[in-house]
Amino acid sequence: MLRSVGPALLGLATAVVVAVGSPAAASTSPPGGCQDRGCPSEPSPGDGGGAGASSGGGSITVQVSGTAVRGGGEQVEVPASSVRAHPVCWYGFVATGAEYASWWDEGRFDELMRRLPEEDHFEPYPGYGEHRDDTEGGWWSPRCSSAHWPDGDWDGFFDYTNRYFDTHTAVYVVPGEVPPGADVPPEVLAEIAYEQMELPVGRLAWNPMRAGDGATVVGVDTWVWVEDALESVSVTASVSTGTWARVDASLAGLSVHAPGSDGAQCVGAGVAWSEGADPAGACRVWFDRSSANQPVKAGLSVPTATMTAEARWTASWVSSLDPTPRELTGQSVEASAEVPVAEIQSLVTASG
Repeated sequence: MLRSVGPALLGLATAVVVAVGSPAAASTSPPGGCQDRGCPSEPSPGDGGGAGASSGGGSITVQVSGTAVRGGGEQVEVPASSVRAHPVCWYGFVATGAEYASWWDEGRFDELMRRLPEEDHFEPYPGYGEHRDDTEGGWWSPRCSSAHWPDGDWDGFFDYTNRYFDTHTAVYVVPGEVPPGADVPPEVLAEIAYEQMELPVGRLAWNPMRAGDGATVVGVDTWVWVEDALESVSVTASVSTGTWARVDASLAGLSVHAPGSDGAQCVGAGVAWSEGADPAGACRVWFDRSSANQPVKAGLSVPTATMTAEARWTASWVSSLDPTPRELTGQSVEASAEVPVAEIQSLVTASG
């Protein structure tokens, strides 16, 4: 099935849409895909020239950097890195000047258009006759592939390709010149930034914490918090063309669970206990029985309750092309600790 998108014909096959700027290039295959962001650093076989050539070069380097903020406002840098990404749209080689002119002169395109709907008819590249004797230079046309677009977002793919074809037309490249370079859309950069974002697990702390074995106590509020917790993380993915996307993630809260406790749903990372600390924002759980009935875990000498805290993060992204935040699916990370839970026993004696 063929479907028109702007100046392009979209060939729908195996759930992958390949759009080309002219039916003249319909037989041209796009460069190989990047599985799990793993792209070759050099063009794949067939990309070095002729009908298989591509200005995408197989992949583009994406720079990734970021910052994070701890509770209290301390800012820390996220280590910079780079990944390879396949462009969604790029320029591909169509034919030499002589070949393209001969296709029109011999009526090949007339025959093709007789089999196409009228809305898909097309005109020759402007000025093609000026290059009819050139066997070294050639025509390059824009093309796009949904194979390198975030899964499921078809509306976004068609919007992006329509904009791309509106602003990118076929060009003639003479010997010695370089064809137009490729770009990576913000949607793909946002996906890369989110994939590269490593949300911290953190280390759980609690109070009361008895000296010696770290036990808390049955029947009292146990404060729980994540030590040195990050409140927010921002990661930016960018390419040399100046296009970038930034993902901003914020810690929304904790879900705390432990055997023998009532659990807790808390805002933020909890509040570290200290003498006189405001209990209003504290994350507190209440144990109604000791951990005596729990197993002794490997490496420990006393029974413990496994306390798990699930940190819930919300995220959104903006880009160099659109400052409006767009929501992303939230992420959750877990931290756990083995907590001895003791009972306080009183000895009452009668006096004569």
